Amino acid sequence: MKVNPSTVFSMFGIVSITGPVMGVLVGGYVTTALGGYNSLNSMYVTIILSVFCLLCAAPIPYIQD
Repeated sequence: MKVNPSTVFSMFGIVSITGPVMGVLVGGYVTTALGGYNSLNSMYVTIILSVFCLLCAAPIPYIQD
């Protein structure tokens, strides 16, 4: 893809470190604001976000350059 390998490795490192950490922090805050991990509201939000992510990711294998 004609990208500098050092840029790719740096960006991968940043994303692989900050992604999970931010996911835990934001996810914990959102579920707490919705009533906790076992509340129906947080479960509905989780299901909606999961379906949205699935719909966004499903066409990725079919994208060609």
